Amino acid sequence: MVEPGDARLLSAVVRAIDATAFEALAVLSPVRDERGDVVDFEVLVASGLSGVLQSELPAHGERRLSLLPDGLGATLVERNRAALLAGEPTADEVTIPAEHAGPLAGRTAEVHRVPVDGLVVVLWRDVTAVRAAQAALQEREHRFRALVENGTDLILVLAPDGSRTYVSPSASRVLGYSAEELAHGRWGERAHPDDAESADSLFRRALALPQGATVSADLRVVDHQGRTRWIQVLATNRCADRAVGGVVINGRDVTDRHEALARLRDQALRDPLTGVPNRRWFHAALANAMARSERTGAQLAVVLFDVDHFKLVNDTLGHPAGDELLIELTRRLAAELRPGDTVARLSGDELAVLAEDLHEAYDAVTVAERLAASASGEYQLAGAGTRVSVSVGVALASSDQDADTVLAHADTALYAAKQQGRGRVTVYESSLREGLMRRLRIERDLLLALERDELVLHWQPIVRLTDRKVVAAEALLRWRHPTRGLLSAGEFLPHITSHGLSHEVCVWASDHALAQAAAWSLGHGPDHVFVNLSAVDLGSHALVDRISTQAATHGTDPSGVHLEVSEQVLGPDVPRVRETVAALRAQGFGIALDDFGAGNTALAWLRQLDIDVLKLDRAFTSDLHAPATRAIVRSVLQLAADLGITCLAEGVETGAQHATLSELDCPQAQGFHYAEPQPAEALA
Repeated sequence: MVEPGDARLLSAVVRAIDATAFEALAVLSPVRDERGDVVDFEVLVASGLSGVLQSELPAHGERRLSLLPDGLGATLVERNRAALLAGEPTADEVTIPAEHAGPLAGRTAEVHRVPVDGLVVVLWRDVTAVRAAQAALQEREHRFRALVENGTDLILVLAPDGSRTYVSPSASRVLGYSAEELAHGRWGERAHPDDAESADSLFRRALALPQGATVSADLRVVDHQGRTRWIQVLATNRCADRAVGGVVINGRDVTDRHEALARLRDQALRDPLTGVPNRRWFHAALANAMARSERTGAQLAVVLFDVDHFKLVNDTLGHPAGDELLIELTRRLAAELRPGDTVARLSGDELAVLAEDLHEAYDAVTVAERLAASASGEYQLAGAGTRVSVSVGVALASSDQDADTVLAHADTALYAAKQQGRGRVTVYESSLREGLMRRLRIERDLLLALERDELVLHWQPIVRLTDRKVVAAEALLRWRHPTRGLLSAGEFLPHITSHGLSHEVCVWASDHALAQAAAWSLGHGPDHVFVNLSAVDLGSHALVDRISTQAATHGTDPSGVHLEVSEQVLGPDVPRVRETVAALRAQGFGIALDDFGAGNTALAWLRQLDIDVLKLDRAFTSDLHAPATRAIVRSVLQLAADLGITCLAEGVETGAQHATLSELDCPQAQGFHYAEPQPAEALA
């Protein structure tokens, strides 16, 4: 039993404890059964600081088991009994079940039990909010650790001296080093040698930043296998944060991105078909080489290669065959390069070689000729052997030029090589440049010639040798140039072809020629006209309809028109040419085979084509003084007569030539000996 004086003493103790952090106190006396075992505790004194707690505390004389839910009461009695028997203070936590009625439901208390003279003093403090905060903190820490330890980004914390105080597990996965290897050491020791200085600079810059500020860079590191990895690094100054105390490094492996960018840069500078550098790369390499050449004094040259008749390969064998040719051509050139020289594909079928460290200018020609020899020859294209030749232009670089100028000079030389017959090497000279400028001016003016009606037809008479009577006239194209005067066809026809104006000019020429033939048919002019058909004409499916329509429009009698087909433009497509010629003859037009004997004459043309007139090339006429030539001409004249074909000799310029042709019984002739080409009005 507790005496009244003891109660007062306990009350004083309770009041003292009230001033501490504990929120409630109870003094319990054990209740024993007949065997003397403690089965419950009686409340002697109970006190709480808050009204809520006060209402929940047991009153004097009540027992613990009767106050608490089943299970919990028994548990607390057992804990009190254990403290009493041990004779030592104990501490634990108690959580009131949520289903318990009252304001303490679901709350957690920190409970201290102190055995004193056979009694148990219980001290109680509500720690629900504290435990909830701790649980939330633990959850956040767990989530943070899960993100950090399982994420792909690297996280490092560096002390101000650069030593590592924390390394995330992801660093081992990315770099391949063990956690032990990464746990110690200093910043920058795994950096690529070329980026070590950049890594050190990044860290020093981060230290100098305000608290929380960030600096970033992409740095290369070397992983455990010696491979280079690109890491995107963000360095944040957290030195003033006591929880961190250093610079936080966040790193992300961006190797794939850098490799993709490198591939894109390579693709931007490399030709996808041949695999060699492209024009953009070559231009930059040439500029760098010229800078080196200026320092060392060594010569360098640009050698341009262009496949002769490459379009014909594409048109006849197909574009895949053209691609095969370019790939093999590039391979052959690359195999013959000197150490340090480079081949590139500039465009289409144009390739270039940059030849450096030449001892003298002539070395460039030697290099070009050797490369041209390796590139020319037989290629297996579309399953068949094809002979290929290349034209080559060479330009030497000098200190007063830039890369664009050298390339332009090489292109000028290449153009000259083609104009001179293809399959040759030409070195740039200033005269070539002047010729190119003339060509450019002519082509520029040609674009306006049709629009300004500057093209005209002149007519060269064709005479019958027995009486020198004019029996026909050939239409020849001329250009009344606004500043250069009257130009013959030879001065501008090649430019018409290269500039893609052939079709328009051919249509214009045949239309005006047929109109003139119709005018002459009314009197005061020759009975027949000769009109040239170009290679473009012969390749057009619309030729027959066009010529027939033009003749009908002008009222021209087709029987008075001979359409000339030059032996020099007859291609390998004999069936198509024969079909076109037959269709024109069916419309009533005569057919003349022009330039017979100008090239490798095939007498088979006389069998394969139905022709009315055979025009002997001027090569025969100019050499009539030679017995062999006269014998050939005599045989051709006899053969033509046997085939019912009229012969006409071109290029007669002297009386001696006229006399010989007359002696050989050549029926007709034309040339300056009789008359120069002239306007239609003059001929009439």
